[in-house]
Amino acid sequence: MKKIFLFFLIFALCMMANCVTKQKRILYSGPELADNEIAILKVPSIYIINYVDGKQDNYTWPDAPVFYEFHFLPGPHTIEVGLSYSYPDGIWNHQVHSISNVVLKFKTEAGHMYKINHELVNKSNWNAWIEDITKGSSIKISDGNNIEQ
Repeated sequence: MKKIFLFFLIFALCMMANCVTKQKRILYSGPELADNEIAILKVPSIYIINYVDGKQDNYTWPDAPVFYEFHFLPGPHTIEVGLSYSYPDGIWNHQVHSISNVVLKFKTEAGHMYKINHELVNKSNWNAWIEDITKGSSIKISDGNNIEQ
């Protein structure tokens, strides 16, 4: 019991000390631009993104202690999102892995910040969307249910 408490104490201290790193993924060519000239998509490591605007790459890795920031030029974008995480379920950890990806099409604006959000519909289906979080409130701008896949 003391080991579990110590683990959670160290984890909490690391979170407060910002031990979770942030990795930028600059998705445009040329010099790095100021935040007010680009759009930023915040992506926690529970999301697996392998396609951005039709280009395949390992943009994110699941279960890494990383928070990703995708830097886009303003305009239309498309990402393909998978889901992978675990959570405690009694004695064991319960694993959640999406069996299919969700394609999200969205339009970004300069100086705006966005995030991905999701819901589990049932044990085998899920939905994701993009929210604009610029002004302290979340506005859904894209929904995986409303696009052709």
